[in-house]
Amino acid sequence: MAIDEVDGQNWTRKHDNPSFPVVSNAPRTLYPKSLEDLIHICTNRAPSERIHAAGSHWALSEAAISDSVFVETHDPNNLHQAMGRTLYDVVPACLNPHFVRMLRDVVMPEFDSKNVGENEGLYPIHVETGKRVYQLYAELDHGDDDPRSLATKLSNDGNKSYLGSWGFQTLGGSGGQTVFGALTTGRRARSVCTGRMGAEIPDRGSDVATSMGAGNPILCLSARGAQNCLHHQCHRKPAHATTQDRQESRPFPQ
Repeated sequence: MAIDEVDGQNWTRKHDNPSFPVVSNAPRTLYPKSLEDLIHICTNRAPSERIHAAGSHWALSEAAISDSVFVETHDPNNLHQAMGRTLYDVVPACLNPHFVRMLRDVVMPEFDSKNVGENEGLYPIHVETGKRVYQLYAELDHGDDDPRSLATKLSNDGNKSYLGSWGFQTLGGSGGQTVFGALTTGRRARSVCTGRMGAEIPDRGSDVATSMGAGNPILCLSARGAQNCLHHQCHRKPAHATTQDRQESRPFPQ
């Protein structure tokens, strides 16, 4: 299937005045729909072309501005299909059996009004990075009962506590950001805004590898009990998704 491409269009960030685009004539803007599309883009680019990917255009910096090829993981205008799927071909299919057995032997505590402390546990998920934070949060709050999911596999093995609900630690205002944007801006965001999802990802790859080797969680998800009993976004409702996706720009706080 052909990759969507638009040549010569304006490119702006969320906080920019749309009347004065930061890039008024972007040479090429590509909208991949899968990993295969990304591989095709990278392997078939001209030697002189430099590629930059973007999420929801929330960054205040020029990090996502490209010299020639703009790659959109989630079109801010919602005109092109996003890379926003939850995938099951790696998790659980490619997980080490010993690791899966380790998860199976741990019962996740439920979250309810009687528990004072936060309930945290390790639950790996695999998503395309164009998925917006509020979309992933809504999916996890519903629970992961897809027949292909790790939670279902563990449930079939006798441990139903992973079926959810789940959530991750993030500020409510970051919901319109993509997973890609949260992860790639996490280092700079850490000193400015604690609690964002990006701040939970270690800065160095060696830290990630060490944590995974030790069986420690990289991104902690909170176990919850009954539906709508949210942990960090306790007043969030599905209807907020559309509203949050169309937030108007606000002055940056001092």
